[in-house]
Amino acid sequence: MTQTDKFREALTKVQAALAAWRDGEPIVVDGTTLTLEEVKYCVVDTALESEEWAGKVARYVKEGGSRCLNCGEHDIEGDSVEIDAGAATQGVRCNVCGHYWVDEYTLTSVKDIEDSDGNPILTEKDDR
Repeated sequence: MTQTDKFREALTKVQAALAAWRDGEPIVVDGTTLTLEEVKYCVVDTALESEEWAGKVARYVKEGGSRCLNCGEHDIEGDSVEIDAGAATQGVRCNVCGHYWVDEYTLTSVKDIEDSDGNPILTEKDDR
């Protein structure tokens, strides 16, 4: 679940709780009774976190995945790449702060491999 999805889920719960509050019910979210001030803080804080995280992810992708998402250091290393039809994932860890995340790759194009004369390189079918 993305940060945006988490925010939307939390917002939906808060909206339902506020609707009940307008009808005279206490504000209850996930079994916890909240004050109106606590609800305001949660919504604003979650929105800011979501926006900040989205900015970090956009910067990380733009820079080609060369810095830690958490601390910004360059000392990161990736696990082996897991490949599935049209997509791949790779766990990445920062050696400075220990943050761990997963890079997601998608198939965007295909290129034939050609010999020096420009002819596609074909392999023989394996008939084992």
